[in-house]
Amino acid sequence: MMPLPQLWSICFFVMLILLGLDTQFVAMEVVMTSVTDMFPKVMRRAGRREKFLALFCLICFSFQLVMLTEGGMYVFQMMDYYACNGACILFISVCLKRWHWDGYLGQIGCMTSLRT
Repeated sequence: MMPLPQLWSICFFVMLILLGLDTQFVAMEVVMTSVTDMFPKVMRRAGRREKFLALFCLICFSFQLVMLTEGGMYVFQMMDYYACNGACILFISVCLKRWHWDGYLGQIGCMTSLRT
């Protein structure tokens, strides 16, 4: 038996909370960086990044409120079943491979001057 089991349980749950917060920060930063890279002139003005981040957090919060209702488990099961089935993963992988291959061929065409 470990000494001070209450202390270890507190440390474990604090670690879980911090892990969840870190994951949320990373997800928000990925979206913010992508949008800033897509629209640099608009998003690099003063205050635009903060406004967009607040709007994005509000939208994510609104979508997640559904999970707190009585039917939240049903919605979660639907998302789990339909988002993670084989046909969906196959479709996404085919689309991504096609997109990657088109980009690869475009780069070869630019390097060899075959495509204008």
